[in-house]
Amino acid sequence: MSPEEVPAIELAKEIKATLKWGGPGLIKGGCKAVTEELARIVRENGGNIITRKRAVEIDENKVITADGEEYPYDVLISNIGIKETVELFGRDKFDREYLKKVDALKPAEGIKINIALKGEPRIGNTVVFTLDTQRINGYNEPSALTPELAREGYNLIMTHQALRSKDVKKEQKLGLEDLYYLFPELDKEGEVLMVQTYLDGNPVNRVASGTHLDFPLENVYIAGDANKGEGGIEVEGIALGVMKTLESLGIGRFSEWYL
Repeated sequence: MSPEEVPAIELAKEIKATLKWGGPGLIKGGCKAVTEELARIVRENGGNIITRKRAVEIDENKVITADGEEYPYDVLISNIGIKETVELFGRDKFDREYLKKVDALKPAEGIKINIALKGEPRIGNTVVFTLDTQRINGYNEPSALTPELAREGYNLIMTHQALRSKDVKKEQKLGLEDLYYLFPELDKEGEVLMVQTYLDGNPVNRVASGTHLDFPLENVYIAGDANKGEGGIEVEGIALGVMKTLESLGIGRFSEWYL
């Protein structure tokens, strides 16, 4: 989403987070490190990681898979999105007013461009917000924290931009123009590795920043990019949402982290 679409209170908290923490941070090891650590904690506490199962329905405190297996639960934490979780339960389980709010939720769609640039790390573990570009909103440098993400002698830089129209080719072109404005030495000192577009069923975030909608069913919680904490832009926003869920379950207190 573009900066002007972010509610003022949310933008104020994002600025506060930047001043407090030095900007949205990265995770050492990348996204894979997060899922691997979660799996480790689950297994160490006696849990199982079940893969290659597609949930098709949730009914009477159990999840039903496409192959007919049933998994009962006391507490359900869903990270597939609010709309998607509502569909698994069935819309008839929710009142009309709540469904209106669910249907009004908008995902954040965007484009990410990955580039390799020669030299030492440029910005470190933070995000640069770009204010004088046509499309790119900011960029970060994952290899500053995890050097193995880039080949030797290079840095991996990722730019992020809002998808302002459904003309994907046009949006990608404008993003590439911004890229050469930000890094005029790119052709001599590096290369464009990949242009990725996130939209429709695979957005950047399933709920746009600044939108917070609680799930009304007992013992069911939403985590992930559909329930980021206030002021959180990237993975730190998901972490803030998880903290809220843990507090609701009576597991820890995290008020000092809230913005």
